[in-house]
Amino acid sequence: TIESIKRDLEAVLRAEVAESEEKRSPLARQVLAVEWSYGDEGGFEVPTPAGQVKLRGRIDRIDLNVADGRRGFVLSDYKTGGGSSMSAGEEGFDVQLPVYAMATLELFPGQAEPIQRWGYYRIRRPVGWRGASEDKESKEPGEASSLKVIMQTAREKIGEYVAGICAGTFPPTDPKASTSRCGYCDFKLVCRQKA
Repeated sequence: TIESIKRDLEAVLRAEVAESEEKRSPLARQVLAVEWSYGDEGGFEVPTPAGQVKLRGRIDRIDLNVADGRRGFVLSDYKTGGGSSMSAGEEGFDVQLPVYAMATLELFPGQAEPIQRWGYYRIRRPVGWRGASEDKESKEPGEASSLKVIMQTAREKIGEYVAGICAGTFPPTDPKASTSRCGYCDFKLVCRQKA
């Protein structure tokens, strides 16, 4: 209902204000882009072990954040439900947020270097971050930060997926895995997941 939507929107706005106040700076985070499309003209490619892979998509929100004197990006994917688990992204099975990060870094050069946080932001009550990953710098010299490692894992998985497609290999996903996304999939009529 309209009243429920209004209450959800008020909750989102209150959460945004609270996060801004927590950082004690009204300029700590500014919206850089909303519903930002990438790759529509074929201009975004991900380097993988299988070669360059052209991708396209749309990022719900990109913020420029200043924290501890560092400028970085915060990427939000709005959800009315929960979103994927962070372990799915860390293992390379859900490459959506890592690809958003790669696209942001390539297509907004020089504005900021690190991705400071990415995640799913629930816009229905209870609102807020679900499954957000914060960037953690490595303690070891020369070792990549946590989000850079996840982006590299995503590149490798995308390469595996492309190699499998080129070879005609389309195995169904793990039968124990959740099929909650099957209702949204364009290929649900031909997929063997539920067979």
